[in-house]
Amino acid sequence: MWFRFLSFLGLQLCAGLLGWQWAAYFGALVGVVLAGIFWMLLDAVRGLRVMRWLRTGEATQAPYMQGWWGEITDRTRRWLRQTQQKMLDAETRLQEFLAAIQASPNGVVLLDAQGRIEWCNHIAAEHFGFDAQRDLQQQIG
Repeated sequence: MWFRFLSFLGLQLCAGLLGWQWAAYFGALVGVVLAGIFWMLLDAVRGLRVMRWLRTGEATQAPYMQGWWGEITDRTRRWLRQTQQKMLDAETRLQEFLAAIQASPNGVVLLDAQGRIEWCNHIAAEHFGFDAQRDLQQQIG
């Protein structure tokens, strides 16, 4: 943060001094204003690069930047990777759980809150006469 602040002040100071040499007070004011506008535009371009990356959703395609925007992209990329890994782990655990239920000698039917079939094992399909693919999302009556 200090580097960002000091580099902004340094840019303002340099632009103010150049403006002062050009046209005294008015030149210094113009230099400082133009330096501020330049800094804001540069920062907006960096922010737009980050936003474009976030819209694509590709964690591996993060733009390389330094400073605050670089820190934001690095932390976001790390968070996305962790979240994707957690989702893969949860999906793996779910598939292992469903495989264990499928191997059970008991018939098991999973229903949603409205009483529709979300999943059933082969024993339940045989016992109730379900077709595991065709009868998904069918209401149990």
